[in-house]
Amino acid sequence: MMYYKKAAAALLIAAIAVTALAGCGNNKGDNASTSAPESVTDTADPSGASAKQHTADEIGAAIASQTALFKETLNQGSAERGLSLFGIEPAMVSDSAYYVATAAVAEEVLVVKLASGTDASAILTCFENRKTSQADDYADYVASEVPKIRNAVTYSGGDYCVFCVSEDSDAVMRIIEDMIG
Repeated sequence: MMYYKKAAAALLIAAIAVTALAGCGNNKGDNASTSAPESVTDTADPSGASAKQHTADEIGAAIASQTALFKETLNQGSAERGLSLFGIEPAMVSDSAYYVATAAVAEEVLVVKLASGTDASAILTCFENRKTSQADDYADYVASEVPKIRNAVTYSGGDYCVFCVSEDSDAVMRIIEDMIG
């Protein structure tokens, strides 16, 4: 009997989490899509050094594929949905990728390439708002995820901003720095 009560409680919590996440979106009917994946190219920076340019999806996939960094396997989600969950207007980015686990854990990766004229600080503010919101939400039903959320990577460099909740923020930063610089 106790098993059924625990199972019912777990299902109720999962249903509430999915409902809460679905209600977080800022869906204004704006279904602007992100740009198609580009190939990796080498470009010279002003100092004469060569830097690889990766797509948001390549960066996100490189992070999400490192299964040791996550409790669950991350799956590629809708980039538009990721932007919506973070409160980022699609016009602010030229490319994005979103990877997410189930609602049982807070693990997620959002990579955005800034559109021309977008200030990275606006994206970082959205990242901090997401971090606070997720920490508050998870504190109520999976409190063990809160420290991981509070230690999420929020990176800005070049034309990219990256947000990642994982088991090992330092390892995520190494991947980001290898790919973006």
